[in-house]
Amino acid sequence: MNYCSDKNNSLFGTVRAQPWLGTYVSMSAQGKPSVVGKAIQAAFDMVAAVHHSLSFQNPCSELSDLNRLAHQRPVKVSATTFRVLQASVALAKASNGCFDPTVAGRLVQDGVLSPPNASSVDESANWQDIQLLSNRHVQFSRPLWLDLSGIAKGFAVDLAIQVLKQNGVDAATVNAGGDIRLFGHQQTVFVRNPHNLQEQIPLLVLENGAVATSANYFTELDKNPCALLDAESRNYLDQPCSVTVSAPRAIWADALTKIVLVKHEQALPLLKRLNASAMLICPDGSRLQFN
Repeated sequence: MNYCSDKNNSLFGTVRAQPWLGTYVSMSAQGKPSVVGKAIQAAFDMVAAVHHSLSFQNPCSELSDLNRLAHQRPVKVSATTFRVLQASVALAKASNGCFDPTVAGRLVQDGVLSPPNASSVDESANWQDIQLLSNRHVQFSRPLWLDLSGIAKGFAVDLAIQVLKQNGVDAATVNAGGDIRLFGHQQTVFVRNPHNLQEQIPLLVLENGAVATSANYFTELDKNPCALLDAESRNYLDQPCSVTVSAPRAIWADALTKIVLVKHEQALPLLKRLNASAMLICPDGSRLQFN
C-alpha cells in the first residue's frame, strides 16, 4: 500500500473516505467551497458505479453476468465495463499473457476468492478466450471466470479524477487502497519496507500523475496463498517484495505492478510504451529501478 503526505505537511482542503472496491477510497480536494463537496460526492458516485459493475462477489454485477452467461451467448455490457475489458485484453496481449484477468478459477480453487454464482471453469481457458464484439457485446470461447481486481481500482481512480476536474476543483488526490492519482499539487509517496514492515520508505514525489504498489509480504506473514499469481506458470509469487509503478494514468500503474513483479526487467518495453517507471524493493531492502 502507498501512503501520501503533503510536501509541506499542511492540511489539504476537504478530505472524505468511503468503503468501495474492497478497500477504503479517500479523496481530498481544494477549490471553492461551493464546488468541492459536490465534486467529491460525484466522484464517489462514479467509484460506486465501477464497484457495482465489476464486483466478482456481487451476483448482480455485470462481471457476474459475464462469468455466468458469456460462455453460452454474447452478453451486452456497459461502456464502463467494456472499457476495462478492452484495457485488460490489450495488456494481456502486450505482456504475452503475464497479465491475465482469467486466473480467478485458480484463486477460487485455493481459497483466495470465494466461489461466484456461476458454472465451473475450463482450466485451460485464458485471456485469448475473451471475445470483444460489436455494440459492447462480450462472449467467452470457453467457460471462465473473470476477476478484474488487478485493474479496476486504477480505472476507478482515473474516472474519479476526471469527475473532479470536470466539476471545477483546483487540485485533488484520490487514493483507492494505495492506487493513487493526483493533480494540481505535489505529494510524497511512502511504501512499506518488505524487510521491515514497520518502516515507511519515502519513494518519490508525485505530481499530476498516478502511482500504485503491489506486494505479497502480508500473505507471507499470514501463511495464506498470495493473490499475486504468475498468470503464465499459475504459480504464486513466493518472495516478500514490492513493486511501485508511476504512470500518467492509474489504470496502467495498477496493472503494470503485477507484470513487473513477475517479469522484472522484461517488462521494461511495456513500461516505456506507457510512459511509466517502476521500483522493485527486494526482501533485503535493496532497490531496482526500471524506467
